[in-house]
Order: sequence, then structure tokens, then C-alpha cells
Amino acid sequence: MAEQAGASILHGLVAAGVVFVLLRLWPGDSPGLRLRFQLLALAFPALLTPALWFLAPWRQGDDFRDLWAIFSSHRLGQLRLLGHGLDSWFGVVLALAGSALLLRDLGPFLLELLGKPNRADPGGAQLLNALPAVSAGVEHPRIAWVEGEGPLLLTVGLWRPRIVASRALLDCLAPEELGAALAHEMAHVTRRDPLLGAGLMGLRLLLFFNPAVQVVARAAVQEMECRADDVAVSATGSPEPLLRGLRTGFREGEGRRVTARGWPGLDGLGRQLDRFRVKAIEARCQRLMGVRDAPPQGGLRLGLTAAALAALLFFVV
Repeated sequence: MAEQAGASILHGLVAAGVVFVLLRLWPGDSPGLRLRFQLLALAFPALLTPALWFLAPWRQGDDFRDLWAIFSSHRLGQLRLLGHGLDSWFGVVLALAGSALLLRDLGPFLLELLGKPNRADPGGAQLLNALPAVSAGVEHPRIAWVEGEGPLLLTVGLWRPRIVASRALLDCLAPEELGAALAHEMAHVTRRDPLLGAGLMGLRLLLFFNPAVQVVARAAVQEMECRADDVAVSATGSPEPLLRGLRTGFREGEGRRVTARGWPGLDGLGRQLDRFRVKAIEARCQRLMGVRDAPPQGGLRLGLTAAALAALLFFVV
């Protein structure tokens, strides 16, 4: 199992490195295309590595390692440190790094999952009915309308996504800002992003030892947010309402999200969650203020990248 985990880490690092380099070379790509590349990078340590381990076990033999492999981690094992090969030391250090990256996000994720209000109120449909320009032609999702919260607007639910909103949100956002924020959440509903986000967290838990998986999955979640941002900008015709709404809504609700949902003993974790959100929201705002090129068609590049990475990783053991 240690060797399989090491192969997963190695393949994850190579796949993530190649994908991130390619995405840096193609800065004008749409968030949706970038997300597909990131999911491709996750597929290799999650699917290809175990498949190769069982379907081509001869790759682990000395003949393949010595004659055919482009890189073999066993060669590091010939270098010793405190009685153990360097491959073992690198594996332990990287596994600890992967576990730390998971734990950094697992606490806030569970807190959000447990703290989400689940009270559906048909009166919440007023939020959608007040914005016909944004919601025209889109099936209205269910609304969980909550009282006593700070500014709150998010999408929850795996199989039947719904929007959770608070009345405080109406007080702090102007109508055009509220429209942009609603369009953003409706994009999450349409694309079933909560289900994808839960799947990414499940993969992170399964491959907790793999730092590449932790980094790429976290980046994929951010791309999901950017993809929904682009839908909101298209719906409202300008990034300004969404920019103002992001900053105003976060500023008004800062520090109150956790205690407002019945977790008064977790103020420190709530503040940590807010710090994470500050960085993520500022990154989204910086992107919205920049010039976005028209998204190119990337299906061919995605397919070629997948084929090239599969061939490369076949010779990395």
C-alpha cells in the first residue's frame, strides 16, 4: 500500500505540474475549461494510477524500471538517510503535507455543512419574483428563507440544489447587486455545483495523503466560483454589481456566520473561515476587474493533454 500511495503522489505531482503550466500558458481560457483541465489532473492519481497498478504490474519490475522508465522513485531509495531511502523520506513528508492541506479545509467544510439552515419557506420565492430580468427563462430553484441571520445567500443540496437566503441580505444589497448575486447562485444550481464540490471533498478524503490532489481540488472549487461569476456578469451586463455585492455582503456578515447558526463555541474557527473567504473573494474581485478574453474552444487541447499525460505517466513509476 505504501508503494501504491507513493505512485499516486508521484503521478499527482506530475499531472498537476503539467496542467498548471499549461493553464499559465493559456491565461484567456474560460473558468469552465480550466475546471475541466483540473478535473483531468485529478483523474490520473485517482483512476489511472490504480488501473496501471493492477493492469500492468510488470511496470514495477526491475527490467521496466531500468530500461524503460523515464523516472523511477526507487532510484532515490539507493540514497540513504538515517537508514532509510530518500524515496521513503519524500513520501512521508509529502503525505504529511497532503494531510495538513486537507485538515486546513476540512474543519470549515464540516462547519459549513452542519451549520447550513434547512428551513424551506415558500415566501422565499419573493426573492426570485422580484428579479424577473435575471431569472427569466430559468426554472426557479427552491428557496430556504431564513430569519435571524446575517447577510446570507448560498446554494446547498446535492440532488436537489436550493438557494438559502436571509432577509438581512435584502437590507445590505442594492437591487442590481442582489440580482448579480442571485444569478451567481442560480448558475451553481443549474450546474449542480454542490454535488461536484462534495465529490471533490470525497476525493480529497480518499487521497488525503496526496498533496497534489489537495491543491488541485481546492483550485477546482475556486474555478467553479469564477464560472458562476461569469454567468452573473453575462446576466447583468457588467461586473460592477457583482463586485459591489461580494464586498458589501461579506463585509456586513464578517464574523457572524458561525455564531448565527448555533455554534457559539466555535468563534475562532469562524474567524479562520472568514480569513479564507477574504482571500478567495479578493481573488475573484481582482479577476472580475481584469479584462477577460473570449473563451477559446479547448476540447482538442484537453484530449491531447489527456493522451500525452497518460503516455508520460505510463513511464513514471
